[in-house]
Amino acid sequence: MTFTALHRTACCTMRVAATPADVFPLLCPVRERDWIPGWEADVLRSRSGVAEPGCVFVTRPAEGRRLAWVVTRHDPPRAIAFAVFHGDVVETLLIELFAVDGGTELVWSRAYTALEPSGNDWIEANVPVKVEARLTSLEAQLRSHLERR
Repeated sequence: MTFTALHRTACCTMRVAATPADVFPLLCPVRERDWIPGWEADVLRSRSGVAEPGCVFVTRPAEGRRLAWVVTRHDPPRAIAFAVFHGDVVETLLIELFAVDGGTELVWSRAYTALEPSGNDWIEANVPVKVEARLTSLEAQLRSHLERR
């Protein structure tokens, strides 16, 4: 039997009351600790200690799946992109920032491709509904953090 990889995407547009220059540094494995409750990332490679091209870090979300992340694009304050390895799923994440009246619009584009049948199962269970719910939660957390500053 031939394996057919499932591929799905999830997108979300957020608006926050801060400039792209203020928001961009928060999109970092180290700085996300400031605004995402429970966020823990172990940075394995970074010359600067924060997000930069080629930065590699790992996370272990609540569901227990270890994720390995690589920063594939770092274009302050316009865009940051990651390749994320879930084991049986590969994800690409692109976050683009646009200056708008009153702040910043962030467009989060996530694409998931299964590497094996268990990856198809994970994608079926999570994309787009659970992923989009998580992005909505992240938007609220980012807004709250920016309002407290």
